Formats: sequence, C-alpha cells, structure tokens
Amino acid sequence: MNVDSFEELVHRLAASADVHDAQAAIRLSAGDGAVRYVQDLIGKHRSTARRWLHADEYPRTRAPEIIALVSDNALAAEVLRRTVKITVLGRTDVVYKQSLKGQGSRDVPDVESFSANVHAYITDAVNGLLADGHKDGLKDATEALSNAIICNYEDGLEEVLGVADFDNISIT
Repeated sequence: MNVDSFEELVHRLAASADVHDAQAAIRLSAGDGAVRYVQDLIGKHRSTARRWLHADEYPRTRAPEIIALVSDNALAAEVLRRTVKITVLGRTDVVYKQSLKGQGSRDVPDVESFSANVHAYITDAVNGLLADGHKDGLKDATEALSNAIICNYEDGLEEVLGVADFDNISIT
C-alpha cells in the first residue's frame, strides 16, 4: 500500500475542507483551551480569537487564515469524520498485504452505506491521521482506509488484500 499516494489523498481532502472543518479540528485538538490556542497563534485579543472559532459569526474574510491554522492531517481527519461516500473511480489496483505483491485490479464498489466494520476502519483512519508519529500515523491511516474500501468489496478480504494506491479515490 502506497503511503505517498495516501498523502496525496490527504492533501486533496485538506484542500476540500472548509472553515467549519478547521474550527472543529482546533476544538478537537485544543479542547477547552481552543480560544487561548487561537489567540496565541494569531497574536490578537481573546474576543477576536473567540469570534474566529464561532460557527456562524466568524469573519468571512478571515476564513483562509482560520483554515491555515490547522495541519493538512487534521483537516483531512475532519473531512473523513463527516464522510458520507467513498467513490472509487474506475478499477483500483490491489496488493497482497503480506508481500505487497500486485494482485491486479478490481472493480471495487463505492462505499455508500457504512457497516460497523467500515465505520470502525474510517475511525481508525481518522485516529491515524491525528497520531503524533507522523509517518507511523499515516501508515496506520493508509491501512485503515484501505481496509474500509476492501471490506466494503467483500467482508474479511481486507485481511489479505489492500488498496495499492489512492489516486482514483474520492471522498465526500
């Protein structure tokens, strides 16, 4: 499974994130200290930081700056957290997990209804993206999202096969 290809997907997801995703990511990482965290980052008054985190009353002209306060991994995690559909555009290449040897390509169906297993794998992908060890977390997130896609194809097959690359994967 290609972590570099997954990183490209993370960047695409982060680029699709909106200001509400950024606000949620800040609240998730900083908890009760979110306003203080933003205040420290922007160097402005506490009331300004509070406004930047307000769901409806944030200054619209500052949206790009608010989004820039958050890492790509955290933004991608928020997009994954609210995922309603994983679309596989065309056939996707798969590999044997143990040897990483190519196993050809498959017509993998879109993931539209989330079984308990798929939901658990997506949660694992979110947790991997938010992990402290950047490369280890990305590796875990890569495997978890691969598992969600392959599990939807055939439950249990994710133990043996993985998605080779994520170039043709779209998440909404």
